[in-house]
Amino acid sequence: MKKNSLTAELMQKLTRSRTGNSAEGCHCRSTPQFESLEQRALMTVSAAFAADTGVLNISGDEADNVIEVSRSEVGTILVNGRPVIDAGIAATVENTRSVFANGRAGDDQIRLDESNGELPRATLIGDLGNDWIVGGTGRDYLLGGAGNDTLIGGRGNDIVLGQDGSDLLIVNDGDGSDRLEGGAGFDFVQVNGSNTAGDDFSIDPNGERVRFQRNNLGLFTLDIGTTENLDVNGQGGSDVIVGSTGLVGLINLDLDGGEGNDLLIGGDGVDVLRGGAGNDTLIGGRGNDVVLGQDGNDLFIVNDGDGSGFLEGGEGFDFVQVNGSNTAGDGLVDLEDGDSIMARP
Repeated sequence: MKKNSLTAELMQKLTRSRTGNSAEGCHCRSTPQFESLEQRALMTVSAAFAADTGVLNISGDEADNVIEVSRSEVGTILVNGRPVIDAGIAATVENTRSVFANGRAGDDQIRLDESNGELPRATLIGDLGNDWIVGGTGRDYLLGGAGNDTLIGGRGNDIVLGQDGSDLLIVNDGDGSDRLEGGAGFDFVQVNGSNTAGDDFSIDPNGERVRFQRNNLGLFTLDIGTTENLDVNGQGGSDVIVGSTGLVGLINLDLDGGEGNDLLIGGDGVDVLRGGAGNDTLIGGRGNDVVLGQDGNDLFIVNDGDGSGFLEGGEGFDFVQVNGSNTAGDGLVDLEDGDSIMARP
């Protein structure tokens, strides 16, 4: 069948603001939000569907584009709210094998909207600029390109590549098992746990990479490489977040228990632990860590062989337990706002 592609020019008006956080309690870069302004930028997005191959191609231009791929209730695929047609045949979830979208230059927003049902798997490319990219439930492929990008794979088992620039790769509760690559630059992976139930997370070295796993609730595994910092937000519930030895030189940990009575254990790198609200137990581990109890009656444990740490109890009646060595001198622990110190030989 001869390919006959019809390009639909989709005009849109967009404004964007760089205010707001990607998740409550996150200590990372902010993500874009919409706002109304009197002065608006006019941008063009082109879309072409090849009915013979089942590929939907979408391209931005040099401006700051929004590319939103959605579907109607009956399954017609929409690009920025409009169908894309090839020789009288509209792209649908039945006849479309894959979606390919490239924002090109500019600070683009590219997202799959599955509020009316699942979409085909997609390859979403930010290219140049500081882009914001969101996948769907399929096995998607997200590439940030050059720039400081924010990438959210979604519920499928995705491949997410930050590439050049300082990128933020976000995994939310309910998302799939992804391969995450920060690439060049100082990159973050942010994992957000359940808002209501306690998560059980483990973080281990896997050769030159890092294996992150949730061991309860909805199981998932992350294969993380070329990333400098891992931020884990337990959020609601009594969470268990455990780093292991062997992470030094691979990744630094920033663990936030959120609400609930949490157990946080760092690795052997330079880590930050935040208990949040609740009666938490915090063990920094072998690196020179910053450990913050925050609200609640917290227990800090420093074991023989751990690094020099900064401990701050915060609100509540807090304990610091130091387990020393019988044979060697102990390290220095700087205590702030600790209400009780218990030393053990």
